[in-house]
Amino acid sequence: MNTEPEVAAAAQRFQDIPVPRRDVVAALREDFASDEVPGAQLTSLCARLLALYHYEFHTELEQLKQDYAPFNPDLDHPQAQLGPASKQARADNFTAHLGSVLERGNYEPLNEQDVHHAFEERSLFPLKVEADTSVYREAMFYARGETLRTAEIPRWYGLRRTTIEVPTFERVCLFIRFKREDELELTRAQLRRLKFEPGTTILKLFRNIPKADLEILFPNCEPRMRAVDKLFIGVPALVGGVPVVTKLMPALIALAILMGLRQGQIDTASIITGLTGLVVLGAYLFRQWGKFKHRRMMFNKELSDNLYFRNLDNNEGVLTRLVDEAEEEECKEVVLAYVHLLASGEAGLAAGALDERVEDWLRDRFEVEVDFEVSDALAKLEGFDLVERIDAERVCARPLSEAMARLDARWRSL
Repeated sequence: MNTEPEVAAAAQRFQDIPVPRRDVVAALREDFASDEVPGAQLTSLCARLLALYHYEFHTELEQLKQDYAPFNPDLDHPQAQLGPASKQARADNFTAHLGSVLERGNYEPLNEQDVHHAFEERSLFPLKVEADTSVYREAMFYARGETLRTAEIPRWYGLRRTTIEVPTFERVCLFIRFKREDELELTRAQLRRLKFEPGTTILKLFRNIPKADLEILFPNCEPRMRAVDKLFIGVPALVGGVPVVTKLMPALIALAILMGLRQGQIDTASIITGLTGLVVLGAYLFRQWGKFKHRRMMFNKELSDNLYFRNLDNNEGVLTRLVDEAEEEECKEVVLAYVHLLASGEAGLAAGALDERVEDWLRDRFEVEVDFEVSDALAKLEGFDLVERIDAERVCARPLSEAMARLDARWRSL
């Protein structure tokens, strides 16, 4: 079954800009370059901003890797043992830094109600999923970008197909910290069967995850039979079992064999008939159990096939990707705000007017709906000293040559 949904429309406006930075820069150069604003200088300004952000985020990435190392389940070499206090400090520092990077990458945290809704809502996949969250010390979902996608799903076990609209997150980051072994109330046998290493922290990044299917991302989720699936197996078993029970009447009589055999009340033919009936009954029950196991195996395959193509990265690789996305988002916001302010001239713009101009330009140029984070963009421009205030509401951009000189000076100071 192909449940990969196709994009239909935006369902909710997020603050991320779903256009690559290089395309934004190329479009700005094409639309705003002039004799007063040479395209080459505009490109150079963007390159300087990118270099500054790359330097800043590289430092952030190295700190994240260092704090994550004691909890990373993928490291090939052992880490130096840390005391409980030091380990907790590393964990708290990692959580704070990760939250900051996710926020700068325009990810938004999902609350417990969102996750509970996923467990209760009808899933796009034909299975019911349960997860034991008692083994988690901390679990958080972050999402970015929401669209309405269309998907074809089978009905009546493949006899017909239906097209539905599916609210879908474009990116979902899962952060789970597992309890330590001494915190888990499990037997030794149960500990050996665990699919995770106690005390570790895992990071997962996925794409195109339906809102109603967040529960399938939990690492210890288990597929369960839905009521309709139990009926699918149970009803044929019941119907097919009636003639079997009729044929097995001698098997019921065979239960009296042991009681009547010594008294000579049952002959050899009756014994053979009774034992044959018991074998048939056992084979029938085994066949029904096999159907159940096959259905469960198909559910597991459905789950793994879909997650295989939706998984983007894991653990430390997630950190690298998130930092790269945050760097890209920050750079796009600053460039968009600066160029639109520069185009407005000495009159400048108020925050609301700048917000509207950028959103309209993105809509007209790339056909995307974005909730532009104008206050954050202006704060970054002021941090780089690329704008000056005209009054309490309006700001204007410094001339392009002056802005480049200020960025060069900041780079030299690093």
